[in-house]
Amino acid sequence: MAQRETERIQDQFARAFEGAAWHGRPVLDLLSHISEHDALSRPVGGNSILDIVNHIDAWLSIVRRRAGGAVVADITNEMDWPSPDGERAGAWEAARERLRGSDVPLSAVRHPMLELEASEVQEAGAF
Repeated sequence: MAQRETERIQDQFARAFEGAAWHGRPVLDLLSHISEHDALSRPVGGNSILDIVNHIDAWLSIVRRRAGGAVVADITNEMDWPSPDGERAGAWEAARERLRGSDVPLSAVRHPMLELEASEVQEAGAF
């Protein structure tokens, strides 16, 4: 039996964050080995690791909302690259916790995906 497109997306999503990802070690594993100092360090003209994690978290939220039926259009720069929590103590751990599931559970993104038909995924542009 052919795998539904939504099941394929869910599988790739799970692998990218928690399992045997095609690109190497999964995101959550990689982040677990980064110190707060390194996460807050900003290369000249670039984004810090914390910035990138906040960007991933923002898009998880957008996808979760779209998969739940919300229309999320006109993504602003602030939505795309949220302002970091700054250099406050604990900002890095808070960002990692959000990805691990404290505020936006990964399952909250994956489960609505499985309910969609491939045509709905295309129509909604959710992913």
